[in-house]
Parts: sequence; C-alpha cells; structure tokens
Amino acid sequence: EEALVHESCTQRLPGDAACEEPIVHQGISNRAPSKKIRLHKALTQPFPSDETFEEPLVDQAATQPSPSSATSQKVQLRRARTQDWTKRQPGSPKMRPAVVMDNYVMATDMELIDIDSSGEFPHFMSWVLSSFSHLVCLWHKLDKDRSMALHRQAFMNGMKQLAYPGRTERLWRLLDRGMTGSVSFLQFAPESGLELAAFRRWVHQKVGSGQSLFQVLDEDRSKSLTFKEFTQGCKKAGLPAELQHTMRTLFLVLDSDDDFGQDTIMEDEIRVLDRWKPPAYLWAEPDYEAKERFKQALCSKHNQNPLLAWRRALDTGGNMRVSFEEFTIRCKALAAKGFA
Repeated sequence: EEALVHESCTQRLPGDAACEEPIVHQGISNRAPSKKIRLHKALTQPFPSDETFEEPLVDQAATQPSPSSATSQKVQLRRARTQDWTKRQPGSPKMRPAVVMDNYVMATDMELIDIDSSGEFPHFMSWVLSSFSHLVCLWHKLDKDRSMALHRQAFMNGMKQLAYPGRTERLWRLLDRGMTGSVSFLQFAPESGLELAAFRRWVHQKVGSGQSLFQVLDEDRSKSLTFKEFTQGCKKAGLPAELQHTMRTLFLVLDSDDDFGQDTIMEDEIRVLDRWKPPAYLWAEPDYEAKERFKQALCSKHNQNPLLAWRRALDTGGNMRVSFEEFTIRCKALAAKGFA
C-alpha cells in the first residue's frame, strides 16, 4: 500500500480539463480501496460547481459493500457523520472535506468533533467556574510538578481525582488539537498564557530573570510577596500600561496555592518565569517572502508536488499536522542535509 500511495503521489496533479477522474492504481480496482487510497481520491477528485452541487461529497468507496459486517457498520457510521459537515451553502468557497473544515478538529481516531455543537467544552467551563472560580486554579490542581505542561495520563488521573462529571476523553481531544500527547499552559488557558508570556518577556528584558524580579519586589525581605506588594512593585519597576490590567491573573498564575490571588507568592513560585519557555513565534515578525521561498524550494525537490513535499519533508508521521516543535526539528534536519 505504501508503494501504491507513493506512485499516486508522484504522478502529476489533476489541474487541467483533461483530468476528470482521481488517479487510482489499476491493480487494486477489484478490491476495497485502503484508507490511504480513499484519502488520495478525496484529495484529487474535482469539485462540482455551485449550481450543480446537490449532494454532499461522500467517499465513493464507502458505497460499496464490505466483505466484513463490522467494516460495513463502520462505513455506514462514517457516511452518516459526513452527511452534515460536507454540505455547504450555494456560493460558499469550495473546499475538500478531507482537508479544510472550519470549526472542526481531527481527533486521534480520525473522527470529526464539532467544537460548537459537542457541548463538552461549555460544560467543562461551567464546572470550572463553579468549582474553582478560575481556569488557572484548576491548572494548579493538575500541574503538580509545575512544569507548565500536562501529559495525557496526568490529565486523566487528575480529572478523575477531581470527579469531573463530563467526558474526559472527549475533552482531551479538544485540548490536544495537535495530537502530541501533551497540553501546554498556553493551550489550556490561552488568554492567561498570553498574558503570562508577555509578562515573562518584560521581566527578562527588564531584570533578567524571575528570581531577580522577586529580589527587586521583596523590599521588606519577608521572602514572600502579597498582591499589593506585587502590583505596586511591578508598576514602580516600569510595567507597561498594557500589562497592568493583567496583574490579578498574573498573581493567580504565579501563586500556586490557587486561592484566587488572596495569599502570597514565594520565591520558588516565581521561578516558573525562568523554567517556562513559551514558543518563540509569539514575538517573531512573520516573514512572508521567506515562507514562499521555503515552499518553492521544497516543491522543487519533490517534482513540484506540494503533497509529496509535505509528507516527505515535514509531516513524516503522517497525521496531517506539524507542531512548532516538529517544524523546528524538521527544518534543522533539512539544513543539515544542505537544504537552503
């Protein structure tokens, strides 16, 4: 199957009027197509015009009876799930249902989860606010080692101990959108994470480290900071005006006792500003010209086939996703091979 997919990927892409059918290897025409071949068909079949679009784009292989009853049930279930999300309104942008889906997340079992209608995340947030008052307080309960990241098993165990009444597995799929097996603080609480990242950047530019900031703010040498000392000290040190409204959240994040900012920050707690490494792209200016050069260079080395370049150079795991960490590793590997 790998060889067949490779052969299909290396053939020219359908882009002219003469190419009407998806490219499928003739040797497998008498048997049920594999998942990879069906995906290739979905990627290459042409789209109907807006005037003739009446039926949802459903994989044609799914209409053929399967030799296994269990497989047949899976096909029927998959067809039922695709009925809703493959429909589009007349005049809306054309899109391939296997590639571009607004408001959907591809889960680990290749099912599509509708974030807006699943109801799991609103249920989760309601539980958080009623039980912990703030999302950051729940994070402190789960992130026991203060690593600013949660692995799947730690998340599952923690939510079970806290008696979460919802569907924990489904919630994890919504949080771990990159399917990396871990969730960072920035993914778990994006707004608070961005505020903490901006504050950390200011701290390192101003005094060099979180520990140095603590020494500056702890004027009475009590080895602790109250909320008043923290806010007044940061403002005195020149905290930018755009960050001053985030002081309550920042104090709550740094105070691992998770009591909504009513206690104190200890010196070892503020060191999280030194341990946590937010992604570098938060502060980088986008270089659109470099992006185009990068894409053109990759395609030129893979027969001008973007899909082949994506799979061989970047998405080596085959999950149709590349995280920032994976992208960084792949770029370094390409540079080591002389790619420029």
